[in-house]
Amino acid sequence: MSAQPYRATSQTKGARVLEISDLSISQIRGYADDAGEVHFERRGDRTFLVTDR
Repeated sequence: MSAQPYRATSQTKGARVLEISDLSISQIRGYADDAGEVHFERRGDRTFLVTDR
């Protein structure tokens, strides 16, 4: 598990769909915390974090 801190960028802040297949658990947690209520979707061999806001 990565110990690197999560940092929102202009590309990820406010994103409704974010491809997370290659991200570390700490990054995914950070994005999910920033987005609020989220769910995950799997399409093919890729995983996405999705929010409805």
